[in-house]
Amino acid sequence: MRKAIATIFLVLLTLCMLAGCEREYTPDPAVREFLNNGMTAEKAYERIATASYTEVRTLSDKQDAVKGTFRSEVYLDKSNADDLKLTIRSVYEGECIEEENITEMHATLVKSEGEYLYTVEKMPVGSDKPTVTTETMKAEDAQNLLATIIYTDNEVYDEGLYYGDLFMLRIFRFPAESFYVDAENGLCVFDEGMLIKEYYDMEDVQLYQTTKINDLGLLVYNKERYVATKSDYVLTSETTPTYTYL
Repeated sequence: MRKAIATIFLVLLTLCMLAGCEREYTPDPAVREFLNNGMTAEKAYERIATASYTEVRTLSDKQDAVKGTFRSEVYLDKSNADDLKLTIRSVYEGECIEEENITEMHATLVKSEGEYLYTVEKMPVGSDKPTVTTETMKAEDAQNLLATIIYTDNEVYDEGLYYGDLFMLRIFRFPAESFYVDAENGLCVFDEGMLIKEYYDMEDVQLYQTTKINDLGLLVYNKERYVATKSDYVLTSETTPTYTYL
């Protein structure tokens, strides 16, 4: 089960594209217009001054008994291009403890005496003393590290908080009613349920998802609920980012 917990959220976007019927749908014109505004991951990243998000995952059974939790808090600050900052704090409990057997991880990127230091502290299961690693980074590497929080171009879709390209792909893979434009709040919303077949030891999984992006293509809300159809597992994930802009 740990393998499913550790990877299901990382491969979700690919699965969603595959889970949709191979048939090509005609998108809602309002949705297509919203997405066809020239948004790109690079443009979104350039506009950001600060970004933060909290992600909470919960593993339970179908009677709502919690078996494990994961919480991650991320904050990046690129308002001063010569003084980048990043902090990540993640806490794992119960069956959400992954294969590294880490209960807590804290990472920081700071500039000190003209160079960037990236420090990672990991607390192993059963220990009261973390393992600590620190590496020196060039400015370019520090910039790339912050950029990966927003996007990673892997020629399939851009991972991270930028969802614009993914939405443009999805509008042709899901019925038009799976998307709508929330004009009052300036958002595009994907709201759908789908079946993922034979997913690791969870077997068939019913996924219910609501995802909202702004006109830069940046994620502003995501909620996912995975219900195993042949076993007693339920996973939920909720992510709420906030941004300030340059």
